[in-house]
Amino acid sequence: MLEIILFACFGLAAIAGAIWVILGKNATWSALGLLINFCALGALYIMLNAPFVALIQFIVYAGAIVVMFLFVIMFLMVARGEGEDRRLVQRYGGIALAVLLAVGLLYVGLNAAMPRAPLPTTPQDNVQILGLTLFSQYLLPLWMAGVLVLIGMIAVVVLARRRREA
Repeated sequence: MLEIILFACFGLAAIAGAIWVILGKNATWSALGLLINFCALGALYIMLNAPFVALIQFIVYAGAIVVMFLFVIMFLMVARGEGEDRRLVQRYGGIALAVLLAVGLLYVGLNAAMPRAPLPTTPQDNVQILGLTLFSQYLLPLWMAGVLVLIGMIAVVVLARRRREA
């Protein structure tokens, strides 16, 4: 029952974040909606018992990609969108989310005291095998990908600086 409730909550959060990205008039708030979407998807991956995909979702997408988007938005000084005053909607939405979070935490906290069956242990996890392979057999391509990302970031800064000077 808890899994269904959590799936519904994370699914609705992912959909709400995606809608927020599309309908947001302010680029910074749209990036926040993207962060909510990425985090909800990461939580869904955890529920699907895919820890490596969830970890990549949190680190690469929710971490690096959203930070890069915010960096570009702030660097290019994107003007704020002009929209109607949404303080009342934001206040009640925040209160509703806080109550939902409190109820969920209370439910999880009350069920945490229940005895659970121990998880089966495996000698080597899939993530461990992937990590060992990535950092031994494919180390050079991994470094090359990092250098390529670094070159892309430097190119963005140079192009933005040229645009600003012109």
